[in-house]
Amino acid sequence: MKAWGFEYKTNIVWLKARKDGGPDGRGVGFYYRNVTDLVLFGTRGHLRTAQAGRRMVNFIATMKGRHSKKPDELYDMIEHCSPAPFLELFARAHRRGWTQWGDEIPPNSSVSKEKVSPRPMEDGMIRPYRMPQLLLPLR
Repeated sequence: MKAWGFEYKTNIVWLKARKDGGPDGRGVGFYYRNVTDLVLFGTRGHLRTAQAGRRMVNFIATMKGRHSKKPDELYDMIEHCSPAPFLELFARAHRRGWTQWGDEIPPNSSVSKEKVSPRPMEDGMIRPYRMPQLLLPLR
């Protein structure tokens, strides 16, 4: 990240969940069944996080889609808290308004570069469209 001129800021944890809301234990792993992905978040230049990003949590729980494809809720989170331009490395599909790199992106895709409108937030989390966010007990 640093070699490309970005400064690491934080991570976002994606819990891959089943339809019933429990962790999807089909993930791979040599020691544990991996049910989370960590997304590294960085910036270039001197940007202040948008107001929404200062009250948003760094956790989402959604069902998995296609292999290794990040959920749309993740893009929505980033679009709420940061100004464009947006960059994604290791992308699996195109997203309007983003510059993306990845060897699994379909070639010659016609994705518009126009501005996107992210999904609305509720109580510091992106409103999911596939399942409700998990309420984790705080102990």
